[in-house]
Amino acid sequence: MIGNNEGLIPAFNVYLANMPQDVYCLIYIGFLEEMNQLGLGYLANNLLIEDAEHCALNIFNGVLHSDEWNALVAPMVKEDRDIIFGLVAVANAFGWGEIHVQEHSSRKMLILVSNNGYEACGYMQLRDLMDKPRCHMLPGVTAGLAELVYEKGEIDERAGIYTVKETECLCCQDQQCRFVATYAE
Repeated sequence: MIGNNEGLIPAFNVYLANMPQDVYCLIYIGFLEEMNQLGLGYLANNLLIEDAEHCALNIFNGVLHSDEWNALVAPMVKEDRDIIFGLVAVANAFGWGEIHVQEHSSRKMLILVSNNGYEACGYMQLRDLMDKPRCHMLPGVTAGLAELVYEKGEIDERAGIYTVKETECLCCQDQQCRFVATYAE
């Protein structure tokens, strides 16, 4: 997907920004490092994940109501869980990483994995290996997808219904990044 003269990509009923991965990674890593120096690293991590969750809810809500979705994906949807697979395919088309559904047997749990998420790859390129997971966007996206598909009500009221944990990360020398979203009962 290529941006217009303003760097925006009008597709799937939303506007996406066309930003180089390195620029994003420099900004988010700088933010995390500055917040860590202030003793607010935990808050910064949570804010980035929460922001990604809200972003996923809004972007993919637009996708679900787009002409492109209705023409390309909706005809293949037979049950709610099929929507997850379709949205993951759209996320891959957006260039967010090679994302796969690893487990999704019910609305109680969704596990996504990525072999090349741009945050993990960017962190390794710019800061080397780490001792704990460094992804923020894909954990939020994992929770947001589950909330969008399985929860009802206004979009802004669905956030926080699923909790997510990154159990593996390329930054920690794991083979993939793994995100486990569970329904918070």
